[in-house]
Amino acid sequence: MLISIRYNFRNPAPWTRPSAYLYKRVLDQIEWADRIGFDRVALAEHHFLDEGFLPGLMVAASAIAARTRRVLIDSEILLAPLHHPVRLAEDAALVDIISNGRLTLSVAGGYREEEYAALGMKLSERAGRMEECLQIIRKCWTEEEFSWDGKYYQLKNVRMTPKPVQPGGPKLILGGGAEAVARRAARFADGFQPMSPTLWEAYFDELEKLGRPPARRTAPSRAPTFVHVTHTPERDWELVRPHALYEIQQYQAWGLTSPAFQAAATSEEALRELHAVWTPDQAREIILQHQREWPDSIFSFAPILAGMDPEMAQSSLELLAEHVLPELHALRGADPLAARSA
Repeated sequence: MLISIRYNFRNPAPWTRPSAYLYKRVLDQIEWADRIGFDRVALAEHHFLDEGFLPGLMVAASAIAARTRRVLIDSEILLAPLHHPVRLAEDAALVDIISNGRLTLSVAGGYREEEYAALGMKLSERAGRMEECLQIIRKCWTEEEFSWDGKYYQLKNVRMTPKPVQPGGPKLILGGGAEAVARRAARFADGFQPMSPTLWEAYFDELEKLGRPPARRTAPSRAPTFVHVTHTPERDWELVRPHALYEIQQYQAWGLTSPAFQAAATSEEALRELHAVWTPDQAREIILQHQREWPDSIFSFAPILAGMDPEMAQSSLELLAEHVLPELHALRGADPLAARSA
């Protein structure tokens, strides 16, 4: 099992900090996490928000690639239809080169009409744009030269150089919350990241129809979206709670209506299920149990909520590094990333 930390650099009022400070502090934290033994860093993007949600995911990924040596880097999630596919393929190839093959390109279509409208597109176009985008990116990474005559993109004599380090390019993972997305992932991507575990069956069924029968597996139990480790959980929950509630309310305002978010908006218990504040002993027990039950999975969480002090997150990660990582590494045996850092 890989342990992964996720960032989006959100910087809302009333907790706004200078952007230069926030980005430097988070990048310092990621560089430290790479040295100390975390396995993966994931990034998310949105656009045109007052709070400064990370808009340039590939730029941030490049900075992380240059400052780390071992940790995997995942664009979880990049809104692919909002990018020109050739430019996205070029940017991803460069991040893969700078990181020496540590990039995974995880993409989704998004759900905010405002983002599409600001870029001269329609949200209703996202499925068609996504299908063309995934195919064009793959061609950029694998073909010496190609042209494309589609509904949304008309390209002539594309010769993308340099190619990624990973043969055939980074893995392309498609995320989403509908059966149509699950089937699209089977047809055009290397993997699927569902918003609900119930969507795995549609993905597996489509793979079978395509003549690529999968090894059907049980999905891991859903990890909290945020984890904070402290010796004083009740005190720290009072510090975390305003940021957790802010995030839930904002996602709802943007149109993300998952059942978990709806429950968290009205139930303190549900809010705390999504935003875990654990003692070191609780963190060790839960994370090691996850390793035992789903050794091939990723335990992914955000250490910083919107507006939260990065120093508070640092203290939490240091407790994880002290009380959880040594036993996790011992339980899973050889470092699964050792070959990449050589």
